[in-house]
Amino acid sequence: MGTIKEFQFRNPHVWIQILTTNSEGQEEEWSLEWGSPNQLGRRGIRPATFPPGTEVTVRTRPMINGSPAGAFVGAKFANGTIVGLWED
Repeated sequence: MGTIKEFQFRNPHVWIQILTTNSEGQEEEWSLEWGSPNQLGRRGIRPATFPPGTEVTVRTRPMINGSPAGAFVGAKFANGTIVGLWED
């Protein structure tokens, strides 16, 4: 679980910045890359979809080198809203 820091809805790819706490208890910022704004817009994704300060649980395809980054897969908000791919 983390908090949305920034949702960068611009070409060529959308980026989501998430603040979370790592296993050592330190704050860590994750950079998650998604598709193009045009592609996501056709699926109903808008700049307001990920408002800064919102708590969210995300699923990613993390970087193989262990850095706090990866490809965005899906998100589940506290109110139960799901964006992207999610299966419980």
